[in-house]
Amino acid sequence: MEVLWLLKPPWNSVTGTPVAPRESCYGSVIRLHKDSKFNNKLYRASDFEHIVSQWKEAPWKKIINKQVDETNKTNIYTDGSKTERGVGSAFVAYQGNKETHEWKETLRNSNSIYQAELNAISQAILWASTSSYTNIEIHTDSESSVKSIYKFFNNNPLIYKIRKNIQPETNGKNFAISWIKAHIGIAGNERADTLAKEAANNDQHKNGQINTPASALKYQLKRKVYYTGKKSGMKVKQEEEHSTSIPKPH
Repeated sequence: MEVLWLLKPPWNSVTGTPVAPRESCYGSVIRLHKDSKFNNKLYRASDFEHIVSQWKEAPWKKIINKQVDETNKTNIYTDGSKTERGVGSAFVAYQGNKETHEWKETLRNSNSIYQAELNAISQAILWASTSSYTNIEIHTDSESSVKSIYKFFNNNPLIYKIRKNIQPETNGKNFAISWIKAHIGIAGNERADTLAKEAANNDQHKNGQINTPASALKYQLKRKVYYTGKKSGMKVKQEEEHSTSIPKPH
């Protein structure tokens, strides 16, 4: 008999425990910024990124792919890297064909490549905001980062920082962000890629201040339920949660 899955039950099919406590833990840590326990393990709010308030308008949209005055334009290339050894962010600035500044940072192993890419963009903006340069174009090969910055509903804290700091009224600068294709011989992009990999493979200075992404907490909580059920001797299925089923008519 074929089965049609329609609704999720309020309990876990592996352990028989309610799903609500897991969601409550996630909400407390990420949304309320409070420590919370789940299955006897304490999850500290200070370890994870926090969701920020939404913007009421989208003035940053005009920054994406905007044309910047070519007169004395500074080009900044950013990149992020995640390897088996770690996570890193980097950017490099050029005035004409001359490299004028480079920056790299080793992040925590729990950080994601998405965070590394956004962190590089954010740090490039902060650096340029305090420099003497006025016309700045930031180039990234992370299409997801550009789309996330442009997207109206996004409560990622790194996105929030980028949107806030890139506004002309905030820093008096003329910024633009553009997407470029990776590994097609653009010198700045290749240089940023090298620096990001160097930072990721630095085993000594994992000093990045970016917290673990909220998505990682959701995954950890799901795995906690999975292994709790496995240790209890119950039959563990590939999906930890299933939907209530009813027979599908033939």
